[in-house]
Amino acid sequence: MRRASLVTVLLPLVLWLAPTGALGTTTERVTVEALTRRSEDVVLAVARRSHARWDGRVIVTDTELEVTSVLRGRLIPRSAILVTTPGGVVGRIGQVVPGAPVFTDGGAYVLFLQPGAGTLRYLSHLTAAAVSVSVGPGGVLASVPGDLTLPAEAAPPGPSQGGAPGVVTGAHRAAVTVPLERLVRAIQGAGP
Repeated sequence: MRRASLVTVLLPLVLWLAPTGALGTTTERVTVEALTRRSEDVVLAVARRSHARWDGRVIVTDTELEVTSVLRGRLIPRSAILVTTPGGVVGRIGQVVPGAPVFTDGGAYVLFLQPGAGTLRYLSHLTAAAVSVSVGPGGVLASVPGDLTLPAEAAPPGPSQGGAPGVVTGAHRAAVTVPLERLVRAIQGAGP
C-alpha cells in the first residue's frame, strides 16, 4: 500500500516537471528578391552586445548592432539598431527556437529588416533574414541560410518532410557559403 501511495504522489509530479515544448519550427523558403522586396531596410551590421530577458512566458534576446553599410533602405551607416530574436538564456533557463538566428558579439551580418519603434527593427523572416558574414581564404563570404534562395538556385523546391512545396518543417536546410558580393548583387538587383 505504501508503494502505491508513493507512485500516486510522484507520478503526477514527474509528469508536471517533464519538458512539454515541441522541438520544431515551420518556415517557408524565400528568394533573396522576395525577401528584399518585403524588407524596408537591408544592411550589413556588426553585433555589439546581446541581452536575454523574459517576455511573458518566453525568453527573447535583444541584440544591439551597428550598421556598417546600407544595401537598401534609409538607415544611416554607424547608426545603432536593436533586433529582438526568440530564444536565449536567462539565469539557468534556456530556450531555443530551431533555425532562429543567434548573434555573436563582434559578428557581422547582412540583415533584412522591418521597422519598429525608435531603433527597434524586426527580422523580415524568422530563419532567412540574418546572413552571417566572415572573412576566409576565399575572401569575404556570406553563410546563406538554407531557407534563403539565391537567384541561380531559383528552381522551385519540392516537398520536404511531407509538407507543402517550399515549406520546411522541423529540420532546416544547411547554409550555403557564397562570396558576399554575389549576395549583394542579388539584393541590389531585386525590384522595388
